[in-house]
Amino acid sequence: MALVALDVVLRAYLRRPFWYDEIWRGHFVSEPLGSFWSELARANTPSAAGWVVMERLGGDLLGWHTWVLRLPGFVALPLLGVGIVLLTARFVGPVPAAFAALWTCLNSSFLDLGTQLKPYTVETLAAVVAVLLWTGDERGNTRASDAHPAASPDSIPDSGTERPDSGLDRGRLARRTVAGLVGLFSVPAVFVIAPLAAADVVAGAVRARRASRARQGAAGVVAAAGWRALEAAPALVLTGANTLFFVGHQSSQRLGHYWDAQFLAGRGIGGGLSFIGGQLGDFVTGTPPGIDRYDPSLLHPPTDGSWVSVWLFAPVVVLCALAGVVRLARRHDGRQVLAALGGAQLAMLAASAVRFWPFGPTRTNLFLVPLIVLVVVTGAADLIRRLFKIVGAGTPTLGRDVIAPSLSVTTAADDARSPASQVPTQVGLVTGRRRPLRRVAAVLAVVALGAVGVGAQVSSAARDGRLYEQRDRLRGLDLTVDAATAARRLYRPGDLVVVGGRLMRPGWIYAMEASDDAPMRPAALPARDAPDEPARIPRADTLFFSEPGKGEVARGVAARLPGPRRILLFVFEPDTVAARSDLDDLRRAGWCPDEAHGFALTGTLTVLVRC
Repeated sequence: MALVALDVVLRAYLRRPFWYDEIWRGHFVSEPLGSFWSELARANTPSAAGWVVMERLGGDLLGWHTWVLRLPGFVALPLLGVGIVLLTARFVGPVPAAFAALWTCLNSSFLDLGTQLKPYTVETLAAVVAVLLWTGDERGNTRASDAHPAASPDSIPDSGTERPDSGLDRGRLARRTVAGLVGLFSVPAVFVIAPLAAADVVAGAVRARRASRARQGAAGVVAAAGWRALEAAPALVLTGANTLFFVGHQSSQRLGHYWDAQFLAGRGIGGGLSFIGGQLGDFVTGTPPGIDRYDPSLLHPPTDGSWVSVWLFAPVVVLCALAGVVRLARRHDGRQVLAALGGAQLAMLAASAVRFWPFGPTRTNLFLVPLIVLVVVTGAADLIRRLFKIVGAGTPTLGRDVIAPSLSVTTAADDARSPASQVPTQVGLVTGRRRPLRRVAAVLAVVALGAVGVGAQVSSAARDGRLYEQRDRLRGLDLTVDAATAARRLYRPGDLVVVGGRLMRPGWIYAMEASDDAPMRPAALPARDAPDEPARIPRADTLFFSEPGKGEVARGVAARLPGPRRILLFVFEPDTVAARSDLDDLRRAGWCPDEAHGFALTGTLTVLVRC
């Protein structure tokens, strides 16, 4: 309910215009089918097939509005919270699970991304759902100590490893297939599904080996591993196809330099080890661990990278994570979680070595944050449980049965007269004096863990208020729909629209050809000169250029036959200075500015006529 209320509070973001890093996604999901595949190859960042289909259906059915395209991310937020609670509660109970959900979902960086047309909230939800489906066990293989964390973790054997699996499990096959379908909504799903499938095969072989040493031998082991591979095959095929054919088609950015700092490629052995160490350090100094640390456009928690994070939060996170690994390793479903998390990190590191995927705490890797938090919270809960046992242990009193508890014969304190009986009495006195100290130390440790947990939770959400305050702030390209509307009002048959600037092409196409949103500032637009202004300017009457100041505009205009009647030149605001030389080129070619319309943080639309 808290996350639903948060969605309501931040609802103003639903109707905000798309900015620089959103509007290009609107173009690629709205592109007509005839040119969709060729346009998709130009995408700045890849999108998953399921996510694209979902966004496209929303736009086609409800209209191409910002609120329609952002709605899946908003809906995914409370669902993610529920998913984290369900997954984490399998290991630690409801209260720590709720802590894990709020630590993740209330993070200001995560919320900042979740309010935009970006797939990261949906991808994180898909990862949690996939792990939930994979670890679900209709046979009830969960140990009693797992269902009741207060029970001793060593008191009940792991039934998940002592009973062999024979034949094809249809329930397991169905769950893994659904997990594969869910993975179609996530670009990095293959990093989770593949390690889970590998863990299934290994676990199946180990179980079969333990149960069939005297019966089936190697044949039984191979058969069990084969059945587990068959059950995971549909999920692997689905996510593999999504990765190879759909995501791979959009991977042109790996040839650029944007993610160079997150690639292992080209660093050598020493540089590679330094790179890995630095990324791991950034992982544990984030709040929560694994949250994005690099995107300058996001609202990061104030403690990230500070001395508080380095010297206070990070050591506790590492300690709790190690305890969580030990705790989870005792359970079959816990080992599956560790396989998903560890396998994904190793796979991403390998992918970064070939420039296919960035490694480290970046926005692309947010899908693993709930699993990292699960490990940390599980370890913290286990440590606190053990400390409470120390606090709750009674202090021995001198009397019958307690003077020498290690002796086979009971001795009363009043009867202890001989030197032999006085030795254990002194030991008992020393132990009795030390136990209160242990209890005090345990209480202090519990208080310290709780204080760090509260501090980390508060820090994670510390800038949520600023996110709310900035709900009406103007961002780059926010007024692209206004600029496109102005161009439509000024356009007449025979005119040529020239659009240029970094990443301006996809945003302009979406605003001109797809968007159903009204202008943000209609009063600032030019008046309608005629009642028959075109609804959309044809793409054939539009010339795009990508390098202002390099002569592209003059060459493109000169190549148009017949020549245009007028030129409507729009330049992205950061490129207006570089584009002055293009205006000079056009002036030398006989074109003079007639009127200009500026759009804050977006660009300038200039009408040029024959001099």
